[in-house]
Amino acid sequence: IASTSMIAVTGAAGLVGSAVTRLLRSRGHPVVACDNFSIGMWRATDEEIVWEDVDVAGPELAQRLSRHPIEAVVHCAAHPGGKSVQEPSEDVRVNAWGSMQVFEWCARQRVPVVYLSSSAVYGEQPPHPIPEDAPLRPGTVYAVCKVACEQSLRILQTAYGLEWIVLRLFATYGAGHRPSAHQGIVNVLLTQLLAGNTVLVRGALDRVRDLI
Repeated sequence: IASTSMIAVTGAAGLVGSAVTRLLRSRGHPVVACDNFSIGMWRATDEEIVWEDVDVAGPELAQRLSRHPIEAVVHCAAHPGGKSVQEPSEDVRVNAWGSMQVFEWCARQRVPVVYLSSSAVYGEQPPHPIPEDAPLRPGTVYAVCKVACEQSLRILQTAYGLEWIVLRLFATYGAGHRPSAHQGIVNVLLTQLLAGNTVLVRGALDRVRDLI
């Protein structure tokens, strides 16, 4: 992909999506930034960032994307894993149906896609570093949707020649993370500290997590 190619980023107002958007702009790419601002709030003013206020699971997604000469998509938009038990239908609507809309558009337009999956697909594993090819044991609705999306990409590759990359991110944190009890352990701990300088940890204290 040329350094001036236009790239679409879904979830561009969120933690990871905004970081991806800033990185792409630093490398000279114009960006189509897609978000419905239900979670993320970042919104840069940049003549080379075109904002599309759109829900990835909404009926107008394909039409909005087709307005632009997009040459690749980075699909970051997601319903938070921490809320998938409380809102399972919404989790499936956004993370499965919404993702399929993104993938189908990419497949039909022959546009490659980078998909942000999750370490949640591994579920409970033996207590040692998890190899990439460990068996998948999704234990939440969120994780099940991520596994389904990964499998769907393989099917669309066979059917349409779709080019894709999957990134199974572990817990993320960084500048721009809004206080939340549903978006990663660092955010949970910082939210507790900001609220009252007390950190509540449930479960064993010897657990470890990779953080990005």
